[in-house]
Amino acid sequence: MRYGWVLVAMLIVTGCNSTSDQWKSTSPSFQSRFEQAKAICRGRSANNFASANGGLLTRAITSDEVFRGCMAEQGFVSK
Repeated sequence: MRYGWVLVAMLIVTGCNSTSDQWKSTSPSFQSRFEQAKAICRGRSANNFASANGGLLTRAITSDEVFRGCMAEQGFVSK
């Protein structure tokens, strides 16, 4: 059952944050760095979704914030 929630979280986060045109890099090698950052941040976001308390909407919103914060830590900011 837990893996089902992780899958749902990954799909939600992927749908909200997967387009590369919404982000710009602070480093020179954009594409490889961006893909690595997305993978790291999706994992953190999915973990947050699976372990957070609250309803589905609350968990989705907090997971999106975790994703955005992680992307900022990785050197990417939203346009």
